[in-house]
Amino acid sequence: MYTNLEVRNKLLTSIDKVEKVTGEYKYVDDIRLNEAYYGGVLRAGVPHGIIKKIDISNALRSPGVKAVITAKDVPGLNAFGYFIPEQPVLCYDKVRYEGDAVAAVAADTREHLLQALEEIKVEIDPLPVVDSIDEALSEEAPKIHEKGNIAYSVNYEKGNFDVTKFDKYIEGVYETPMVKPMYIELESTIAMYSNNRLELITTTQSPEHDIKQLARSLNLDERNIHIKMKDPGGAFGGKEEIHTQILASLLSIKSGAPVKMTFTREESNIATTRRQAFRFYIKTGLSSDNYILGNYVKAIADTGAYLSHGPVVLEVSASHASEPYFIPNVKFEGILVYTNHPPAGGMRGYGASEINFALERHIDHICRELNLDPVEFREKNMIKEGQQNGTGIVPISTVRAKETLQKAMHSNLWTNRNKSHPDPYIRVGYGIASGAKSTSYGQSGDSAKVKMTIEDGFINIYFTTPDMGTGARSTIRLIAARALNIDVVNIRIFNDDSDFPSSGTSNASRTTFMIGNAVLKCSKKLVEYISSKLGTDFNLNSRESLEEINRKIGKVEVTEEYNLPKVEGGNFAKGDFIFSYATAVARVEVNLLTGRYRVTDIEFYPEAGKILNPVAFMSQMEGGIIMSLGYATMEELKTANGHILSKNFTTYVVPTAKDIPRIKVDPIDDYDPLGPFGAKGAGELPLVAVVPAIVNALVDATGKELNRIPVRLEDLILLEQTIK
Repeated sequence: MYTNLEVRNKLLTSIDKVEKVTGEYKYVDDIRLNEAYYGGVLRAGVPHGIIKKIDISNALRSPGVKAVITAKDVPGLNAFGYFIPEQPVLCYDKVRYEGDAVAAVAADTREHLLQALEEIKVEIDPLPVVDSIDEALSEEAPKIHEKGNIAYSVNYEKGNFDVTKFDKYIEGVYETPMVKPMYIELESTIAMYSNNRLELITTTQSPEHDIKQLARSLNLDERNIHIKMKDPGGAFGGKEEIHTQILASLLSIKSGAPVKMTFTREESNIATTRRQAFRFYIKTGLSSDNYILGNYVKAIADTGAYLSHGPVVLEVSASHASEPYFIPNVKFEGILVYTNHPPAGGMRGYGASEINFALERHIDHICRELNLDPVEFREKNMIKEGQQNGTGIVPISTVRAKETLQKAMHSNLWTNRNKSHPDPYIRVGYGIASGAKSTSYGQSGDSAKVKMTIEDGFINIYFTTPDMGTGARSTIRLIAARALNIDVVNIRIFNDDSDFPSSGTSNASRTTFMIGNAVLKCSKKLVEYISSKLGTDFNLNSRESLEEINRKIGKVEVTEEYNLPKVEGGNFAKGDFIFSYATAVARVEVNLLTGRYRVTDIEFYPEAGKILNPVAFMSQMEGGIIMSLGYATMEELKTANGHILSKNFTTYVVPTAKDIPRIKVDPIDDYDPLGPFGAKGAGELPLVAVVPAIVNALVDATGKELNRIPVRLEDLILLEQTIK
């Protein structure tokens, strides 16, 4: 039961809702500096080619131009990249996708900027283009990098996957597309360089990573780089990688003036990172009584022209390749291939959503082939407490996969399945799917540091992880209020400055878990410190009492760090061991004549430990469900001969209010002893279960095996004899 104070705090946690709802909040591009120049980039425009000449002489004479830069103006390493720095800041010899940057300009107006960019003359000799996974694997394919088109690989095996040991054996092939996180706020940076110190205002998920990459390319000491982070107006993983930061900084250094660089929508879609396309080959062996004995997954992913987040996404996919099932024999083989597409970055779900679509479609395929009930088959094979997962690790968090399935199977939508429809050409289908998503980075390790002070009549909490719009600040504020047993109005959160204690990137469903645990440790240390000075005669629950503490003992400041527990062993060096679980049920209607279909209902049953901030939790679940709807039914970053076709909201289609089905979210509110007050990560959960549930429902309606997303109209137009 919650105390009256806890109930009040839950109602008061939202910190910035008014200024964002009213439009008063200033994102990076809303900030106006009279002395700032406009920065812009000349892109290659060619997916693959050799640079023969870059002539900037006319641009330098163009009206209003303050600076023009090329590769020779990069003082440090002319490369960046989250995993390995291999993408040129500015290309000088070869371009590998049409979004490669060749030159950049700073000018006094946008009009002068565009004019100067047109004055730069670049000659590129085109090379053959690699536009798909199959083309990348071809022996005749041109090499995008000297080492060839195999960029990275991941392999592991638990037990012994031997097809001769299985009574039954089912295979399938499944594909997921390139997807772009179509956030409303575009990539933007204001860079100000003076006296060997760089000041940035930017939109980012990873300020610490940004500083490392900036220092490396600009040949600056990390201590001389300072970032003020504005809340991203959406990111979903798309702002984990460098975008405008280095180029805006180079222009500021060259011009000696502040420079603001903001991408256009078309530039964002062409040049920045996206979710990579995957192809999965799955082979599953079963016993005579339908227990899964072995699972083999071969994954091939399109990492684009450069690695960026690609290797880590593949590793996460490998770690989730058998979730949420207990399978004694597991084999995973994965490779990344280079193509002439934009680099693969992180996106919500980050490898887990891709493999889970494939696995849950495959589970349904097995059930259809063997005439098995899809719920009973899932239930008997789901992982239980104390069992090893697919990488050979026993999860150290609570395991509630079966509970989510049981809640879904007893829902009205599933138990009252009615496939009749008054229109004879409309087919109704129901689908169910389960899934798991890890919290934090597993065996790769993780840490988060926070600082607490008592100043100005408030308890202040400092850290660096940006709030992506998830309500993270509000949740951290609530955790601190509960730990200190005080009102949230006495707590302020500051997470907009890179000089604050490093708490890590906003990704991997880690923010509440990692920073929340650090806040618990810091709260305990704060009380112990004050007790050591004042004994038990103090009160934290009013501004007056906090000011009194300052008068008696001066400024109070404590810092603490939380480190993710270490779990050794397993069969994959980067396995995960903290998971949240979910099951989704979907209902669809399909017109067999036209192929048009609509998702009418989605019910979602997540388990992510204890729900600390119900409003934020429900908004994350509902938003994730809508994003899953787009992933399953319409979103795809399309290309033709290496050129991006889906450049804006006209050609890249996302769900609108008209597309949204009836949504029900009914969580399992359970306590996990590892999390702050029992909480685990939640934000990515919908992506792992809702997408396959929708497609399984379409298969149920049509009888067609649909193994690729998004499901298109032409996929569902049935043969005439089938209609009859």
